[in-house]
Amino acid sequence: RPESEGVKLERTFSIFLRAENYNETIKIWSTSPVFGVGYNNICWAKKEILKYSASLYPSNACGGIDSSIIYLLATTGIVGFGTYLLVIGTFLVWSIRYMVSGKTKSPHTTYYILTTAILASYVSYLVYNFFLFSVVTIAISFYLFPALVFVATGTAKPVKKFPSYLLRTTNYLLQT
Repeated sequence: RPESEGVKLERTFSIFLRAENYNETIKIWSTSPVFGVGYNNICWAKKEILKYSASLYPSNACGGIDSSIIYLLATTGIVGFGTYLLVIGTFLVWSIRYMVSGKTKSPHTTYYILTTAILASYVSYLVYNFFLFSVVTIAISFYLFPALVFVATGTAKPVKKFPSYLLRTTNYLLQT
């Protein structure tokens, strides 16, 4: 077999590096646990809080955090992370209630299967985010899956009246 590190199944180097990355991110979060260091400020935090030298990371490569969940905690703090969990929890509770409520009986069997499949995809996405950083690249799925379920099950209600302040703002932006 080739001697490169990537083909060695018994390698542990990347495991230790990932654990070190998690510990550094928790140290960053512990300096500002309520609101975090601010979204997209990980480079700054590594340089200021962890005392990384600027020559180590001449570009923005220092912003890498291995876990999306820990990244979110460090950048938005308990407030942002709690909001994130609230969105997740609300959708999961709603989905489970919908599936056990009896509204999924025939002729809605197709919707039940679709809801179950989307819910399973959503949960697998959340587990994946814990181990790898992917919030930015596929974050649209985070909001798309619940939207698909609400539309497919017919529980999304149309807006009766568009808020007037949004109309005024939209008109103003289109005129300038």
